[in-house]
Amino acid sequence: GLITRKIVQLNDNQLVIQNKAYQLTPETRIFIIGAGKATFPVAKALEEILGEKIYKGAVVCKKGEKGTLHYI
Repeated sequence: GLITRKIVQLNDNQLVIQNKAYQLTPETRIFIIGAGKATFPVAKALEEILGEKIYKGAVVCKKGEKGTLHYI
């Protein structure tokens, strides 16, 4: 999650990932898909950064992982 917060930023309607900028429009749909050991912390960080801009998502987390996601 901490590394995700360093490389993913949202500035108004501009999504920046590792210094590459993507302009977001009202039609932009952001999908989050993930699997692996660190999936839940990364997904949680992306929710904190992007919030309701996430259109849909699905992640496969480690067995026993605790927490709640609201947009993914």
